[in-house]
Amino acid sequence: MVLRKFGEFLHKGMVFRGDRPVFWSVSEQRVLGEDEMVPTHEVSDCSVLKLPVSRFGKKGKSIQEMYPDAKVLVFSTDPW
Repeated sequence: MVLRKFGEFLHKGMVFRGDRPVFWSVSEQRVLGEDEMVPTHEVSDCSVLKLPVSRFGKKGKSIQEMYPDAKVLVFSTDPW
């Protein structure tokens, strides 16, 4: 489902490479501006995965053909 939506965004030209992060609020379901980010000094465990897009089936392979260096980065503080 998520990869399908990403593919739609990619096809519409809505995906771009930039050098700034996009902060997404899960609770508010919207993008947050940098001025809305409250710095905290909390230390917590996290998991970071970097996966090749081609591992996500046929749609992933078509994205990989258009963007050979594309990767999916997953960051989570929730336990798996």
